[in-house]
Amino acid sequence: MNIEFHYYAVKYLAEMAGFPATEAQAIAELSQFIDDSQQEIGVTVDPSTLPQEIKERKLYQVTPQGTKVFLPKTAVLSAQNTDYQKDLKNTDSQWKSLIPFHYFPNRALDPEDPETVNYTTSAIRNFADNDLFNTQLVSSIQQYKNEARAKTESSLLRIGILAHILGDSFSYTGFNGLESWRNTARLAEVFVPKTFQHPTADYKPEDLAQNPTVGHACVGSSVDDCGISGVFYHAADPNDTTYSATKTFQSINNILGAGRGLYHYFLLCQGKSPGDYENIWEATITPLLQELTDDWHTPVSDLNDKWQNKTGLTYGYDVNAVRQKIIKPENLYSFVIAVDDLRKCVKKTGPAVKLDPGDEAGTLEIGNLDLRNDHLKVTIRGQVEQTTPLVLQLSLKDKNFPYQQLTAHNDRFPDSSRAKVDLDIPFPKQEGLYNLQATLSDESKQVLTEPLTKNQAVLLESPQLLCRLQPLAPASLRNRFEVTVVNGFDGGWDISYLGNDVYKNAQGNNVLDIYLPVRALITLDKRYSFEQLGDYNLSLNRAGGEPIYHCKNPRFNHFQIRKDDVSTIEIGFDHQWQNQLPADHPDHSGGTAPYQLVLRFSADIRRRDQDDSIPKYRTIHWDSSKVPNQDQAFPQVVFKWPAL
Repeated sequence: MNIEFHYYAVKYLAEMAGFPATEAQAIAELSQFIDDSQQEIGVTVDPSTLPQEIKERKLYQVTPQGTKVFLPKTAVLSAQNTDYQKDLKNTDSQWKSLIPFHYFPNRALDPEDPETVNYTTSAIRNFADNDLFNTQLVSSIQQYKNEARAKTESSLLRIGILAHILGDSFSYTGFNGLESWRNTARLAEVFVPKTFQHPTADYKPEDLAQNPTVGHACVGSSVDDCGISGVFYHAADPNDTTYSATKTFQSINNILGAGRGLYHYFLLCQGKSPGDYENIWEATITPLLQELTDDWHTPVSDLNDKWQNKTGLTYGYDVNAVRQKIIKPENLYSFVIAVDDLRKCVKKTGPAVKLDPGDEAGTLEIGNLDLRNDHLKVTIRGQVEQTTPLVLQLSLKDKNFPYQQLTAHNDRFPDSSRAKVDLDIPFPKQEGLYNLQATLSDESKQVLTEPLTKNQAVLLESPQLLCRLQPLAPASLRNRFEVTVVNGFDGGWDISYLGNDVYKNAQGNNVLDIYLPVRALITLDKRYSFEQLGDYNLSLNRAGGEPIYHCKNPRFNHFQIRKDDVSTIEIGFDHQWQNQLPADHPDHSGGTAPYQLVLRFSADIRRRDQDDSIPKYRTIHWDSSKVPNQDQAFPQVVFKWPAL
């Protein structure tokens, strides 16, 4: 993200959520300043004003010139600076600037662990998905509420920093803040949808390819800029030198995703429930953000007028004025402490837990729950201060029959003090409330006197039963379980495309273009609401054959949560699949081809009730071919054409 989001959009979202104009300005200034603080600056202070927390953390230095507290460096030098590449490769810059403020991880990273270089930044769509960020967020909200009574503003600094982190998590998804194969990429194309420009050459891809593989340096500002979409190739694994993986990006998707998350964050700061303001987000904020960020390379000098004219707010960002404001002692101390908190939370700097008498012997965590067709996927993390073998045990028990163990799993970690495992647990035959128990113990029984145990209540409901599909098109008047699509002639069938006949393609094969519109509603059990849609695909399947997938170009389809009912997804796929049927395939004798329409998607859902003993958020994976009732599935589709 660049200044258009970090300052202009952030201020707008903060005021829309209810922050007073002065507070919204302070939050937005800090959000942008994270990118502008590219050098550490020593500030001379009166030692008598040093807070106890600054002293305890040793965040000051006594020099011959006096006592100094240093304004932190939170970004690397700009790409125009001659020392840019050197700064990128500096490990101090990576751990103190890039990782905590631009490539925020979802767990604390161990600099000594060789696997750390493989971590990736993920878009923080749901706060519960990133425990590190969520902890900082909750702390900042509480601090803001406390300071609202005390009339201080140090919490605004922290909120501004977190706003920047959340925004960058969308732009830099898939990259990380270290020198890593994860960041090996080649910019292929940049497109401006509004003007149909192709300014790829303006980004100088050949020059970008010479940058160190740190962060998004190899694709430059393309992933930051507004008003564009693009494609880059990147390495699929550490040994991939051909850049075999492809990633597409659209700036508006990142802006709306990050904007929605920030709006929710700001509403929570104001003590408001985000769900109550979804209509404002959809009807007012979304279209305005789309309009204001659809231009490519708006001159910074024009941004104030552009945003003021549309929002009615007063804008003005002066980096030098902001810097002078922050180095005032009352702001500097708060800023330095907030930066120190974020640097520490992303980096493991030693044993997480001391093994002194009376101290807990480690940590154990049950992560996110992912409901699939017939099993539950759960992430378990554990840590203790030792290198002797660890054993992780996971069990699932019916809450009503706690002595009956339904399923269990064991994992042994021979020589590591860190245990992390993703487990697939079969669903019990009977759906209901269960207790998931994880236990981490020392195999030798000599260091851990008491095993670490974590219990979590889980409501297991098959995703296939949580969602109901209502097909709208295609739909047969004669038989709802079968639809006939006639291509090339009118035989009185349900759907006919007269302009499409069987023809020979460039390879000399007889093919038939696929024309088939698909529309449907997918409705959750009313106890739940959709929070975020994940990946999806629509395909035509036949026994023994490869699926044929509908193109996922957003110009030809929509897949979205309904504005008037957050328990319902509305889907619409254009009739042009941009795919072909092999008309002369042996299975297609007589000019017919039967297929089954199949829709698959993943989504984050939230329980609406107030039972805090059960996790409110979960991820589900839904497959229309797995639904138990045929009347809730798509109809079979039979394509017909003149016999060859």
